Amino acid sequence: MSGGGDPELGDYSVFFIDYDGTMLYRYTAVEAQALTELPANPTHTGLVGLGWNWTLAEIKSQLTNVGGDVWVGQLYTTTSGATEIDVGLTDAKLLSPTLSICPKGNVTVDWGDGSTSTVTGTSLSSEKKTQHIYASTGNYTISVLRT
Repeated sequence: MSGGGDPELGDYSVFFIDYDGTMLYRYTAVEAQALTELPANPTHTGLVGLGWNWTLAEIKSQLTNVGGDVWVGQLYTTTSGATEIDVGLTDAKLLSPTLSICPKGNVTVDWGDGSTSTVTGTSLSSEKKTQHIYASTGNYTISVLRT
């Protein structure tokens, strides 16, 4: 039995999963070998799908030459192109988070409340810290983009 011996996975050998572990598609080895294209890319608001992390040829080769299960995941980037961090600030006493980053050059930090700051560094191994004070509790998306 394929599926790593897990009865819930049955006789399936190829699994397509999303970033959160959701099973999107699954195929037996025979079904996967018969595929002529990869399944459709999932879509999510705020994310751009870059494609699967295995090609169809790689999947078929793995099944033929190596055996075992193949776990295929979707690659994404954010719509904005920035690194995004979602934070929920629920305690009014803790409204000043510190962000540590290692920029080589300039990066702009958008704190998600209408304010921005710029952090400059000379090496990807030199840590820089920047702090922000929010006016109130809430959910914010911090975006970091090289400028």
